[in-house]
Amino acid sequence: MFNRGLPILEKKEEGPFSSASASVAEQFDFMRQAEVEVNCKPEQWSEALAVGDQELRRALDHGFTATELAEASANITNHLQQAVKTAPT
Repeated sequence: MFNRGLPILEKKEEGPFSSASASVAEQFDFMRQAEVEVNCKPEQWSEALAVGDQELRRALDHGFTATELAEASANITNHLQQAVKTAPT
């Protein structure tokens, strides 16, 4: 859900970065790694970092709405249903 808002910021003409993403991975029931990545022009690194930090803090502080959660759940369900339909049997 966090990734959903990043493309909106990417498309702004005055936006400080050209692309952004976030991910979380768990490995071997031992560690969890979280990452926010923003790609920008070298001269915009400070502003891009600040916007990425601001968006992450907004998500951590305020969470997500029921509508955002429902949309993310529907997208995942649809993706899995399509995978089942197209899987070789």
